[in-house]
Amino acid sequence: MTQLQAVKRDSNRFSIYVEYLHKFEEFPLILTSALLLINSLINCPSDVDVRTHLREEIERLKFTETLKALKKKYKDKE
Repeated sequence: MTQLQAVKRDSNRFSIYVEYLHKFEEFPLILTSALLLINSLINCPSDVDVRTHLREEIERLKFTETLKALKKKYKDKE
């Protein structure tokens, strides 16, 4: 298996969590739990290269844009 095949195969493993952020954006407790899980999954490996790969993988799912939109939405509610 080539590196590209491995990335393509694994590129959707975080998609369910990013989808949950959109689907349950009206439920702060679920959002908090999902964000804690994502943070734990990304920061758990001790190998810096693995962590970098995981961060790049989740960024391909537009995680940063999703997070910014959620921050803006909840900032406006305060």
